[in-house]
Amino acid sequence: MLRKQFELVARLNELGAAESVETLLRKPPNLAALRTKIKALYGDYSEISHSASPVPLELLGRIYDKDDCWTVVYPVFSENAYVSVNHAAVSVFEYYYWAHEFFSRHVGSYDQTWGEDWIVEASEKHRLMCEAIEES
Repeated sequence: MLRKQFELVARLNELGAAESVETLLRKPPNLAALRTKIKALYGDYSEISHSASPVPLELLGRIYDKDDCWTVVYPVFSENAYVSVNHAAVSVFEYYYWAHEFFSRHVGSYDQTWGEDWIVEASEKHRLMCEAIEES
């Protein structure tokens, strides 16, 4: 899911910079269009989606039974859940950068102050979440 979100926001950024939509048709989104370092996570999420490597699949959780260790078919809670929620939050911030700029330019009723206040508040909550995770 997050991998797709990265692609969608990259495409939104590309659309804003493209001279014509036709130049983007039938081409995958270019992750260089993303503004944050979230693009560095794309490879790991691609490996997960294609089951290309067992290491990223461990984000789904592991079951240990005597001498064996298995990657689960259905997710189980592990500390990796905190990593996943952090990645989801960062993808929301990536979308915000696109949306705030787009709405500021194209939607006259958009309240820029509200948008700026929102990102400050969301960033603060994200910081508090990260601190709480580190303390646990």
